Amino acid sequence: MKCVWIGVGVAINEENVLYSDLLGMRSVLDKKYGNGSKAKFHLNLYDLAVPEGNIDRITESLSRIVVGLRNTPVAITNIGYFPFGAVFIQLEKNPHLLALHESVVEAIYPLRGDCVDPTYLESKRKYSERQEIMLAKYGNPFVLEEFNPHITLGFVRDAQKLEVVKKE
Repeated sequence: MKCVWIGVGVAINEENVLYSDLLGMRSVLDKKYGNGSKAKFHLNLYDLAVPEGNIDRITESLSRIVVGLRNTPVAITNIGYFPFGAVFIQLEKNPHLLALHESVVEAIYPLRGDCVDPTYLESKRKYSERQEIMLAKYGNPFVLEEFNPHITLGFVRDAQKLEVVKKE
């Protein structure tokens, strides 16, 4: 069984009200850290490794979830970064967003087989007991109550150079 990584998210394109602000923030990040990220903006809902043979079934399950899906309200709460260098916009965990996330997870995780993304198993990764349980069951330690809704702005190659400036 060949496992492949998939990411499920909501694209944020030019029509979205946040798009120009995200471009501006990415530009500042690029100038300060030279990351030059061109990745598409998206709200990550769930990522994991799955058997390659299940991709069509996963796509079909997701298409049923998004039928009739309209804009999900979001509120920005913070700007932060993950230790591996991803800089992100933190979003409020509102009921609409959490329900969408839970629907995606519940639809996909039964189709993951025994696949686990090897990056989640790296020895440098440290998880809480709850996150270990989530990783074993869902193939991702950051789902359901551990879900961290965010929009990735870009990546900084040398994460130690990141400075976090908080408004007082």
